[in-house]
Amino acid sequence: MNNSVCYVCCCYLGDRRGAIEKYNQDKTLYIKEHIKSLQEIEHKLGRIVFVFNLEEEHRELFEKIKNEIPNQIRNTEVEVIERENYGMSYAAFNDVYTKYRTDFDYYIFNEDDYYFNVNNFDTYLINKFNSYINIGYLAAMATNPAWKFMHKYTHAGNSVGITKSSILEELWEKFGCLPHPKQKKDDENDDYKLNESQGQIAQTNEIFKLGYNIFDIREDYSCPHSTGFNLKHRHPQFDYFVDHHFYWNKPLILPACMRFNENVFCTNVCDPQFQSKRSCYVINFYFGDRRRTIPEFESDRLIFLKKQIEVLSLYYHNLDKIIFTFNVEKEHYKYLNDALKIIPKKIQNTDVEVLIRDNKGFSYGAWSDSFEKNRDEYDYFIFNEDDYFVIENNWDEYLIRKYHTLPDTGYLCPIQRNGDKWNDYKPHAGHSFGIASTKSLNKVWEKYGHLPHSLENNYKLQEKIQHNFSYAFFEVGLRVYDIREDYRVQFAMTEDGDQDIWRLFWWNEKDFIVPALILLNKPHTWWESWDGPCQRRTNLEKYN
Repeated sequence: MNNSVCYVCCCYLGDRRGAIEKYNQDKTLYIKEHIKSLQEIEHKLGRIVFVFNLEEEHRELFEKIKNEIPNQIRNTEVEVIERENYGMSYAAFNDVYTKYRTDFDYYIFNEDDYYFNVNNFDTYLINKFNSYINIGYLAAMATNPAWKFMHKYTHAGNSVGITKSSILEELWEKFGCLPHPKQKKDDENDDYKLNESQGQIAQTNEIFKLGYNIFDIREDYSCPHSTGFNLKHRHPQFDYFVDHHFYWNKPLILPACMRFNENVFCTNVCDPQFQSKRSCYVINFYFGDRRRTIPEFESDRLIFLKKQIEVLSLYYHNLDKIIFTFNVEKEHYKYLNDALKIIPKKIQNTDVEVLIRDNKGFSYGAWSDSFEKNRDEYDYFIFNEDDYFVIENNWDEYLIRKYHTLPDTGYLCPIQRNGDKWNDYKPHAGHSFGIASTKSLNKVWEKYGHLPHSLENNYKLQEKIQHNFSYAFFEVGLRVYDIREDYRVQFAMTEDGDQDIWRLFWWNEKDFIVPALILLNKPHTWWESWDGPCQRRTNLEKYN
C-alpha cells in the first residue's frame, strides 16, 4: 500500500468566510497545522500533495510557507503545486489527478482546515471503501435527496473523501476532467454557489450517475462540519458553530475551530438522514415437510437454523435485534427443543430473541406478529425465511442505504415483479426477503390493522398473500424496488419439473442472498432470465 495512495490537500492563503481569528492573524496557520497533524498520526501514504489556489497578492506569503513545508512527512514524499485560484478545491483536485491519473490506486481528498484525528486513517478509509459493493466514493458525510433534505442530488456533503483512480478514470473519459467550475465569478457569494454546484456537488454526483453508490463513515466515526459563525446573532456567547453529524461516534476529522479549541457551539444533527438507524432482523423457521428442498433437510430438520447462525456469525453486520420465529405444529416440538439448545443469546453482540407461534399464516403471519410486538423499538425491519442466506459484509447497512436512494420506497427486495395478467396486475416482491422502514410498515398497518397475511395453511392462497403483502405498499402510495443495480439474484424454484435455479440480473458478478442449494454448493441446473421485466433499469436518480 505504500505507493498506492495519493493524499491531496487544497490550501488557500486568502480571506475566508468562517475562518478562526488566529487564521486571520496568520494566513499560513492552517497549512502549518495540517503538516503538524500529518506528522503526529500514523499513516502509509504514497504521496502527499499540497496544492495552493493562489492569487497574485498571495505570492510573497506562498514563497515563505513553501520553504517551511518539509520534503517528507513520516517517510512520505511531499509535493507542492501552485495554481490559479479558480474552481476552489475541486479544480485543485482535478489538477492533481490530471498529473498523476492511474499512478496511484486511491486518492484521498481534503482541505487545509480539516485534520485527520485517527492513526492509520488511510488504511481505515481503504478498508471501509472496499467493504462496500458498487461504491464510487466514500465521503466523511453523504447527502441524499430521498430524505427531502436541502440538496437535490446525492453527493458528498463534506470535502473529505476517498475514491479509486479507476472510478476517476470513468469521469475523465466522460468529461475530459474531474467536474469543476472553469471560471470565477466576481461576486463572492455567486462564486461560492458556482463552486458548490459545479464542484462539491457535481464531482461526486457524477460518480453517482455513473451507477456507483456514495457512502460515508457514519457506522464508525462522526463528521463535525464547520458552519463558521453564521449563528452568532442567535448565540453571541459562542464564536464558531459546528454541525456534528453521526455524533454518537468519535470524530475521524476535526475542523479548524475544534482543532484549535475555539469557543464552539456544537449542534448534534437530528435530521433523519443523519440519525443512527435501529434495525430488527426477523427470520422465520419451519420444521415441517416442504414442496422442494435440499436432501440434507430430510435427515436434519435443524440444518437451516444451524446455517443461519453460522452465516450471521461470519458476515459482519450491525443489527440491533435478531428474532428467530418458529411456526410449529404439534409434531415439531421435538425439533424445537433441540433448536432452543443451540440458539445463542447473542450473535456478533446482537441480542437474539425467539418467538414461537402456531403454524398459521406462514412467514407473513410471523412477520406481522414480530412487527406488532417490536414496532416501537426499531426503525427498520428486515424479513427473511430460513432457507435463504445473506452472504455480504455490512449487508444491513447496504439495505438501509439502498432503501433511501430511491424515491417513495416502501419495500426493497431482491426481485421486484411488474404487474401482469398472471398476478392480477399487482406489482409486488418476487422474493420473501426484504426490508421496510417502520414508517412505511406503519402506513400498511394503519390500513389493514396488521401486515397482510392469512391464517389459512393453503399454499396457493399463501402465494396470493405474498403478492398482497408487498402490493400493500403501493396501496398506501409507496413503491417496491429491488437490488438489480448491484447484485445478481439466484432464486430456488419450488415446483417439480422446473430447473433448480432461476438466475436474475446475471450481469452482476456478486450474490447478495443465496438459497440453501447454492450455499451448500449442491449440484444444480439453472437458467438466466433475459425477459424484459428482468432487464437492467436505470440507476437511482433516474427513477423519476
